[in-house]
Amino acid sequence: MFKVVLVGLVVLVSNISMASVVEVDISNQCKVKWDTKYSMVNYCIKREIEAYNKVVAYKSTIKDSLPQQKILNFCSNDNTEWTMLNYCIERQNKALFKAIKIIKGDKTVESYKIIERCMEEWVEWTMVMYCHDKEIKAFNLLNGKQ
Repeated sequence: MFKVVLVGLVVLVSNISMASVVEVDISNQCKVKWDTKYSMVNYCIKREIEAYNKVVAYKSTIKDSLPQQKILNFCSNDNTEWTMLNYCIERQNKALFKAIKIIKGDKTVESYKIIERCMEEWVEWTMVMYCHDKEIKAFNLLNGKQ
């Protein structure tokens, strides 16, 4: 009797798609977080599922991009909520593309040296850009360029 129930349970679980498992997990987390505030539970579920779908779409587009894979790894470390994971990915990508724009567009040797040093110092792209902007400002002040 126990074996039959167990086999039935395994078949049932194997038929559930990954997305529905995630949706159940999201639903449970939101219910725990918001308890009897049902409008907030619904809002939480909606936002988390939207964020989950964005993260899944992002994962499917970064297969050959080492910087973006690093972003995903970095953001995945501390984030247990899909909305926060998605927020981190969006911020890091924005900073990454700003860095790429500087590397491709700014031909000054100092700017290039600064961004290169900042990239060696920081893993997080938002910090790379903060480092770059701070150093460029200091460099310009020291050289009377502002």
